[in-house]
Amino acid sequence: MGQLDQFVVFSLDEQRYALPLQAIERIVRAVEVTALPHAPPMVLGVIDMAGRILPVLSLRQHFGLPDRAVVPADRFLIARTALRTVAVVIDEAQGGIERRQSDVGGRRPGAGPRPRAMAERRRCPLALHRHRPACGPCRIGSSPRRIGRG
Repeated sequence: MGQLDQFVVFSLDEQRYALPLQAIERIVRAVEVTALPHAPPMVLGVIDMAGRILPVLSLRQHFGLPDRAVVPADRFLIARTALRTVAVVIDEAQGGIERRQSDVGGRRPGAGPRPRAMAERRRCPLALHRHRPACGPCRIGSSPRRIGRG
């Protein structure tokens, strides 16, 4: 048996993902995002949260989901990375789970090979700099991991 780790579960388009609890600062209601010119597609803009300017990131493109505008029903998952605190747009927070790190995995069984665009991606999943998708300094404990359908 391995040590159990705590994760926060969230959804994007009925897909469930998880991030380590220790990386999560809080989850808040979505607010208006100020766009940034020349930002990478994953960076939707910034928000002011209690005097802190946070980049707002969408993981939809990273996971091959269709893009859409932020709506009032969305939530921002405020997460700490090694470089900065970020706001990640999520559809819904679904609570916490305890699992072994090895049990919270990537793609579902039988999903087939990863799409070429994702396999060849050279940006970090949090769009903080150009690097491999599993870059060390930017990882929020680890990259968001898919855990199945909602």
